[in-house]
Amino acid sequence: MRDAIKISIVFTILFLLYTLFIIPELGDLGGDNAQYIFLAESIAHGKGYASINYPGSPPHTKYPFIFPVLLTPIILFFGENLILMHILVILISFLAVFLSYQYLKDRISKGLGIMLLLLTGTAPILANSLIRILSDMPYFFFTVLAMIYIERCIDKGELSNKKIFLWSSLLLLAYFTRTIGFVLFLGLMAYLFSKAIIDKQKSIVYFKKISLLMVFFLLPVILWSARSLYFSTPLDHGSSYYHEALLLNPYKPELGNIDFLGFIS
Repeated sequence: MRDAIKISIVFTILFLLYTLFIIPELGDLGGDNAQYIFLAESIAHGKGYASINYPGSPPHTKYPFIFPVLLTPIILFFGENLILMHILVILISFLAVFLSYQYLKDRISKGLGIMLLLLTGTAPILANSLIRILSDMPYFFFTVLAMIYIERCIDKGELSNKKIFLWSSLLLLAYFTRTIGFVLFLGLMAYLFSKAIIDKQKSIVYFKKISLLMVFFLLPVILWSARSLYFSTPLDHGSSYYHEALLLNPYKPELGNIDFLGFIS
């Protein structure tokens, strides 16, 4: 209990320090920052998930939707309030750091855990993220949350269909915040496959759970990917990662796609 109070005091001080120095002009809010805000505005104004900052407001196909959805209530009730958006990112960031401490505290000493907590909470890379309105910190939060919950279920042997659905939901929150979250799914699949191979007596149970996990997780991912492929074009500013990966220069799409020699060079 005392440790929790100490940690709460530290986080309150850090939070106040960060929020006191936030001003609308702080940080670079162009590029991806602006795009997330425009996407949140599109949702808030009932225009769907669209790039309203481009002619014709084409459907947006590049960035996943979780972070813009988190920003939407701010725009609905307070307008384009950059201060509140910064504060939201700060709160999510500190929750992510706190969850990281919860994840580590049973694996290392309390003193080392608190030291890592302080180092993480004051790290320059974290401060750099807090002066921007990007999805990095929400992704960090959902990733650690998924890891904690799934690992605790596995440790307790809780592999019910309901638990598998909840696992998938947490993994999808991470994936639809940043698509790199797909690696969490791959890691969990690799673990369950290894358990199925090692534990011969429960291999059928594990393979059933693997099948359920694939259905619950992959179906929304496939549907979203299909939407992205359907609406995106190589020269569209709201293009998907699929098309962007093929461009010679993502910042100059008019140059066209990269050829094989350009790719290997």
